[in-house]
Amino acid sequence: NLDGTGSGTFKMAWSPSAGRAVVIGTDLTKPGSDKAYELWRIDADGAHPTRLLDKAGDGQIRRVLDVSGSAVQWAVTVEAEEGADEPTGEIVYSAAA
Repeated sequence: NLDGTGSGTFKMAWSPSAGRAVVIGTDLTKPGSDKAYELWRIDADGAHPTRLLDKAGDGQIRRVLDVSGSAVQWAVTVEAEEGADEPTGEIVYSAAA
């Protein structure tokens, strides 16, 4: 579970050996016009975008992602719908890896 200040919940399962993650968001608020939720893999070098870009139009996110590298933390921010190379929005959900 990723804890946060946003409405609804974010859950994820990650397999470093498989390089894949499953992300489930439920009862989420729409992030706003031209915005999307973005998941970040955070390691000792900083935050890395996973390119999970989802508007959660129906309040739900169900995604399987390819994720390379290690992580010490996961975070979700609200970004421009085309994504960002660095987090620009506040962290709305996060969890230790």
